[in-house]
Amino acid sequence: MKQFELVGTPKTVFSSTMLDAVKGNIKDSKSIIMVTGFLTEDGWNLIHDDIAAAIKRKCKVKLFSDSKPLNTDYSLLQRLNKELNKKGKRFYGMVFESEKIKKLHAKFFVFEKEDGIVVIITSSNITYPAFSSNLELGIKLTVDKEDKFYRNITRVIEDIEDNSREPAKEEYSSYLASKEEIEKARAEMLL
Repeated sequence: MKQFELVGTPKTVFSSTMLDAVKGNIKDSKSIIMVTGFLTEDGWNLIHDDIAAAIKRKCKVKLFSDSKPLNTDYSLLQRLNKELNKKGKRFYGMVFESEKIKKLHAKFFVFEKEDGIVVIITSSNITYPAFSSNLELGIKLTVDKEDKFYRNITRVIEDIEDNSREPAKEEYSSYLASKEEIEKARAEMLL
């Protein structure tokens, strides 16, 4: 059985905002997959406490972001990989890098529940403007594990995972050395 709901930003347009939909589904999930083209600290901070609480109750969380430093805050990924794994490996912060695919542009969240999954396919990245002030649109689907959509989204996630890795230490150092230039470029893009 599938159930559909439109979610988005700003709240004046949608009955459920993207941030409300994401945070609401973190609470009772067994595992969480987050895929984003852009990851910034200000966006992550809006869901950090919810994710940390989920990990504390043994929820497994995988975050995939594009490998380009302009798109992904490498220092944030490094900190999260350390901070959220103090009591066992439950959080996997990874970057997507493929020889065949130019960049990771997909944006979706998958929340595994007892009897199925909730998937939010969205235009929103994990950035503050995407969750607060941009006009963003997404569809929230509730799907049984027997549904064909469940098998298809699982294959997409496996493909992303096969082309992802934790950033190397040198990448963190390189990112920090050019962080000021990167943040200036991001500000000009108005993510």
